[in-house]
Amino acid sequence: ELPLSWHTRRLQQAILVLYASSLVFFVLQCGRSSALAFFEPRTTMPQPSPQRARAPCLMREKELRRAAECNSCVVEPLHETGHPLLPKSSLVHTSPESVIQLHDANPLFADSPSELDRFPLYAIRLKDLEEIVSTRTLEPMQEQLKRGRIHKWDPSMGKLLFISHQWLDWDHPDPDLRQLREFIKYVSSLTVPTTRLCDVCDLQPSWAFATTAVRLEELAEDIGDLWIWYDFVCVPQLRCVPQSDHATRRECEADFSRAILSIPSYVEQSSYFLVLAPPQTHRQTGSVMDYQTWGQRGWCRLELSCRILAQHSGPVMVLSSSTEVSIMRAEDYYLKLLAVGRGEYACCSRNHVVGGQAIPCDKQFSTQVLSDALSVKLHGLIKQKDFDGYRFWMSCRAAMFDGLPNGQMSTSLLA
Repeated sequence: ELPLSWHTRRLQQAILVLYASSLVFFVLQCGRSSALAFFEPRTTMPQPSPQRARAPCLMREKELRRAAECNSCVVEPLHETGHPLLPKSSLVHTSPESVIQLHDANPLFADSPSELDRFPLYAIRLKDLEEIVSTRTLEPMQEQLKRGRIHKWDPSMGKLLFISHQWLDWDHPDPDLRQLREFIKYVSSLTVPTTRLCDVCDLQPSWAFATTAVRLEELAEDIGDLWIWYDFVCVPQLRCVPQSDHATRRECEADFSRAILSIPSYVEQSSYFLVLAPPQTHRQTGSVMDYQTWGQRGWCRLELSCRILAQHSGPVMVLSSSTEVSIMRAEDYYLKLLAVGRGEYACCSRNHVVGGQAIPCDKQFSTQVLSDALSVKLHGLIKQKDFDGYRFWMSCRAAMFDGLPNGQMSTSLLA
């Protein structure tokens, strides 16, 4: 019987032979220089070049550009999504002149309704919001109007900040004011730094995603006269109207619908757009609500789409805590190309029944709002003769409207 050490030596020899054979094969396949470079010692891990780091975003951009060129050589209606932009009889090669002619002749791009068709933009001053947080009681719009805390906003009053967030209760956005408290802590701690909030991806042209950054010193200067748009206190809430008061409920329903359809206008007029998404627990479901779940909610996707489609779009700030605020990376929208209709809606989660009564699906509103926002975007690009941008967004229609009820693009709510 051979000793154990003999077996060990034989096994080591076999491993060395296998390793040497593999090395010879590697050298033959890759060449001597590549093989030697592979075995050279490195003091630090290799870092990808900026071009390589941006490769996924760049690849997606090339794919969308290629799709835009292919889809816009012959402009066809998207029958599978039910959102045609041009009639079937208009199948022509889209030279710049023909694009303008077809666009101007299409009733879907008619002039926007008047200001009377929109619900007024109500906002609350930051100082008043701080007072509400200190009292730990957040009341709906109707009560805030009685207390004189919200007002019809216009640009002469100061900058406007639009807050997009996820509700932490079926009937109240922030019962314990945990989200708003993080927001107030952040704006209260702002100083005047010399650096930008953060960098953003610079691959996107201006018509795809804003490439600017937010300067904290500018935000700090605007805080004194900063106004806030927050859905619960700026949109009429039907839940606070008694069921027996039918006339008031009908009026509130009409105002609510007008306010929802005016969201693109509110976003357009906002100087800042903030995603308020500190990790918090939903009161009924027990689920953790954070930035990831915010991106899954249909209403939040719709608000983000309105920001990106705005004529004067800008960066999107993301507040994860009172000490952590960043700029949303372009890839968050660019690589996902968020489908508003595939997001989660509270009405769908509750089987469209509240208090024993059937309620309509919110996706109907989303279809109308997104149609208006996109039609305004396309109309603006045609006026600017930005045909690359026009073709880009034309190619994105199927992805953007995926999951929404069928319907044609309507006229816009923006002038």
